[in-house]
Amino acid sequence: MKQNQVFRRLLSLAAALALLLSLCSAPGLAAEEEAEIEIVWLSGATSEYQYFIYIQELGWVCCETYSENGYPVYAVYDVSTGARIEEFDAVGIFTEGLALVAKEDADGNEKCGFIDTSGKTIVPLEYDSAEPFSEGLALVMKYDADGNWKYGFIDKTGKVVVPLEYDYADSISEGLAWVGKRDTDWNRKYGFIDKSGKTVVPLEYDSVGSYSEGLAAVAKKDADGKQKFGFIDKTGKVVVPLEYDYAPFFFEGLAEVAKEGKYGFIDKSGKLVIPMEYDDAAPFSEGLARVGKRDADGNEKYGFIDKSGKAVIPLEYNGAGFFSEGLAWVVKMDADGNRKRGFIDKSGKIVVPLEYDYAEPFSEGLARVVKKDADGNWRCGFIDRTGKAIVPLEFDDDGYVTNAYGYSSSCFINDNGYVTYYGDNYYEFKMVHDKITELRWVKKGLSYGVFKNPYYTPAASGSGETNEPSAGNAQTAAPSPAKTPGNGKSTPDAAPTGQSKSSGLTPVLAIIFVVAVAAVILLLILLLRKKKPSAAVAPSVSAFPAPQFPKAQSAASQTSAAPAAKELFCPFCGCRAEPGATYCPSCGRELPNR
Repeated sequence: MKQNQVFRRLLSLAAALALLLSLCSAPGLAAEEEAEIEIVWLSGATSEYQYFIYIQELGWVCCETYSENGYPVYAVYDVSTGARIEEFDAVGIFTEGLALVAKEDADGNEKCGFIDTSGKTIVPLEYDSAEPFSEGLALVMKYDADGNWKYGFIDKTGKVVVPLEYDYADSISEGLAWVGKRDTDWNRKYGFIDKSGKTVVPLEYDSVGSYSEGLAAVAKKDADGKQKFGFIDKTGKVVVPLEYDYAPFFFEGLAEVAKEGKYGFIDKSGKLVIPMEYDDAAPFSEGLARVGKRDADGNEKYGFIDKSGKAVIPLEYNGAGFFSEGLAWVVKMDADGNRKRGFIDKSGKIVVPLEYDYAEPFSEGLARVVKKDADGNWRCGFIDRTGKAIVPLEFDDDGYVTNAYGYSSSCFINDNGYVTYYGDNYYEFKMVHDKITELRWVKKGLSYGVFKNPYYTPAASGSGETNEPSAGNAQTAAPSPAKTPGNGKSTPDAAPTGQSKSSGLTPVLAIIFVVAVAAVILLLILLLRKKKPSAAVAPSVSAFPAPQFPKAQSAASQTSAAPAAKELFCPFCGCRAEPGATYCPSCGRELPNR
């Protein structure tokens, strides 16, 4: 009897111990440890950097800002140590095997050329400006004798294949590039050329946009001097008449258009498929589009519609973004009249509470958020799709590291304390998103650091594909954690460590420990029951499922719901323009009347 009691007690002890061990070690048994986030701080940063470009092949990051007179200022750092690189003043990413580099010449002028992955100069540093290679050609620029910029194209040997004769130009996209010329009165006309330099679409338009899904937006002025937009195909044929006040790009087969202040959507034949009944609209992203209408008090309320025009999320928010990786930020006023952002899923369910003063779309499993601390200071960080702070909200600023110059996702706080973000513009964020790398940056004072996103998946990044989670399964298996950059030796004493380490048993040690304990318990049981050997085995306890995280996805993006944002962005390149401006300060095209 006593022997049976001892046996039962040992059996209960074995079951309890097995359950305890399964609870402690299940995450480790089913998946790798949570990645450690380690921030590597950049040495000697003395400027307010706005743009960060990652050159993965060299392990460098190039930082860019602007001087007081408007000229760009660069610095290059090693991402593993934070040390300054002095070889070049600026380095771009490798595209098609070559990277754009720049260095000041003897006269103090920045000159651009291209190197290969070994560092060998392939194209001499002789151009005043250049863009990365695209479809075999690179856009380059030189100043002529009168100080006017002239654009053309070179191949990978450095040979000029399209003469430097254009006043405006963009890189090759879908086999064509838009180019422009101006007359002595600075009247500008735009058209398209192919890769041989042949004019495919005559330079007859007042504004043009790059090709998207086979069509390009173009505009001409009507008798009243107002620009009217439509679309042309790659032969130059007008497929959508130039009759709209606004028509940017096609995304997911539809384009938002506007007439007399009302927005709707057309398909590629020009057919109006969603009536022009909204006061604001932005392109479709992951099957849904943000739309807005003014209520009886004149306040715009935002929600989302599907491609049939059905309102799937009611127009009840004071602002809204676009869907990226299955989530979209939305805005509502709190009791004190402050705008607060959070995230909803495609059913309209709030999955991240509306508690942030600012939030950006998700990219590669992370979203940037901003919140005021107890002293009224803005603090920035990153959250995952569950709302968990992966990088604590303790930094003055933070953002993405991209793989192209001129793309920033930094939030800026103006003199009135209002957070603005250029990437809230749909088109800018789309351009940014397609160029986001595995790195993120943070700032504290004038100290800048970089870290690797543990959710980053290289195969999906920058591919332009939409890896939307399937219905009923908003999460997918966790990506393998990326190794953290460097050893943190360059971390300043005053700067935060930025580390988030996991704890507990490693999977191998946990398995060994469980097996050893089970063997000891089984041996004791057999010894106590010599007369009646038992083949019983301690009951198995199923391990808890491993935590899962979202798979990275590409996203399209859309305009901020912030008031007056519509008139501050160029509809073609997405760049900000001052209110009342006639021409875009970046691409030089005339801004539409909206």
